[in-house]
Amino acid sequence: MTYNPGGFALSRERVRAIHPELFGWRRVFYSRNSLDCPESADGELGVIADGLRDGATQPAIVVSAEPFVIAVYSDELDAVVFLRFAIELGRELRVAPRRRMVACNTYGTYPEPPCDVQLGPWWPGRFNNVRPYIADLIATSRTAVEAKIETIPEALWQRAWELAACWYGPTTPKRDGRPRASWQCAYCFPYGGPT
Repeated sequence: MTYNPGGFALSRERVRAIHPELFGWRRVFYSRNSLDCPESADGELGVIADGLRDGATQPAIVVSAEPFVIAVYSDELDAVVFLRFAIELGRELRVAPRRRMVACNTYGTYPEPPCDVQLGPWWPGRFNNVRPYIADLIATSRTAVEAKIETIPEALWQRAWELAACWYGPTTPKRDGRPRASWQCAYCFPYGGPT
């Protein structure tokens, strides 16, 4: 797929609902005591905003409403990763399996791919991990998200669903889908942050 940047604006209000630690009094504690991310709360919000604006647009498909799980495809990996979210969020959005969403993916490379990434036969070899941002959950404009869904070729939607159906199950590793954690494998991530 040709690079198709998300181009979305970040909704601070929507991010606050899923990352309250980046706002208000918690923000000071996060900035001074964050051992897993050296950036301040403002820096982390900037990283999320950049990913939503500049990340590569890719298919994201709801595979389960309860628990709320989204499969995100990456043509850079020819793979899917599974993101889990709070059940309450899924209920609020009235999600159903096979609902199409948009991911804005950024990438990193590690000595080995994380244990939840099964690189596919069309993997180009540039990267081996993905940090997805689900635009439907944190972008300001629902209209822009729906328009972007239409720009993703049907073949990518089919590949995303094919891989999701193949790999998804009760024991499948699922990442924390919230933006500041979506790059980390749920079971094993020994290398720190993306490079």
